[in-house]
Amino acid sequence: ILSSDQTVLDIIKIIKVNSPFDFTIKFENLDELDVLTNIYSSKPNILIFDDDSFKGRSKKMISNIVKTLKKLSIIFLTSDASVELGKEISPFGISYYGIKPIETKELEDTINSLNNSFYS
Repeated sequence: ILSSDQTVLDIIKIIKVNSPFDFTIKFENLDELDVLTNIYSSKPNILIFDDDSFKGRSKKMISNIVKTLKKLSIIFLTSDASVELGKEISPFGISYYGIKPIETKELEDTINSLNNSFYS
């Protein structure tokens, strides 16, 4: 989970309580190189990427991530409802594109669905 948005982090904490999945929350240091290194080394199944935490760098970061981790499912969260952002990001195979504010149930259902498809 790459986010500095406290609301998103609080939702993840709620989901984490009843989830069999392991969540790694990365928000203290959102340095691009550090983030990419951690993602490459941990090889997650799902990445929750908060665009608001990476304004102006999201497209480049996601492009770099999907080049290496082709099977990664990405949940992309943003408060930017512009069509332009969607057009920029969608070619990278985003699994779920969510506009904030996002509901706990919506995010939980998305995570469960992606995990189920990964293991089926």
